Amino acid sequence: MDNRKIKQVVKDLRFLKSQLEKQLNLLTDLLEDKQQPSKYCYAISAGHGGIDPDTGKYVTYPSKFKIHDNLNLHIGNMFCEGVFNRIIAEKLIKRMDEVGLTYKRFYHDYKDWSLRYKSAQINEHHRNRQKCILFELHSNASSQGKARGFCVFTSKGQTSSDRIASELWHEVKTAFENVSGFKLLKQTYNDNDVDYEAGFWMVRNTACPAILPEFLFFDNREDVQLLMNEEIQDIYVECLLHTALWCEQNI
Repeated sequence: MDNRKIKQVVKDLRFLKSQLEKQLNLLTDLLEDKQQPSKYCYAISAGHGGIDPDTGKYVTYPSKFKIHDNLNLHIGNMFCEGVFNRIIAEKLIKRMDEVGLTYKRFYHDYKDWSLRYKSAQINEHHRNRQKCILFELHSNASSQGKARGFCVFTSKGQTSSDRIASELWHEVKTAFENVSGFKLLKQTYNDNDVDYEAGFWMVRNTACPAILPEFLFFDNREDVQLLMNEEIQDIYVECLLHTALWCEQNI
């Protein structure tokens, strides 16, 4: 190859390099714009464990599950609360991605992390990185399997968590008012809030505002049939998402 051709190749390569650099800078700018944080980081915690992919077993067994004969559930006829919680968490995270809300998972794909570990991780993020709001996702159970409905817990006393819980409760009330068999539970104290107040670890030992919604009762056959309905799941996820968007403007 003569010198003239070599010079032309070098010139072409330099032009190509400049074009690639422009494209890289454009993509970097777009990525940074997408990653601009929302006002809060939404700490998403799916209660309990999932299914170990190596063994196919529910890691929280013999707790937080219920057998329902003749229903096709998570493992045969076994409903696993931790599996359901992860389904809702992942659907919510997908929607938060779509609308540009900042979030962080505080749960393992299937391991049942200790409450002490999870709360410590959330507190570290809240205090040192970005202010958080915790959505601690659960489904409920009763001693007799007869109870039904949705409710939401906060810590004891009047805090900003009460307002978030009330917002979610009313979102759920509106979204499911025409769903046959769907019930809502509330407990009104002197503060007139609808949330139940309890000393649950994850709402009591986290430094950020925190709610613990209990979406229906997994030991009730009628509620389980709603829980396994993907349309019901998606409606509930929209309620959680709208609550997070409300927090951006009101908390």
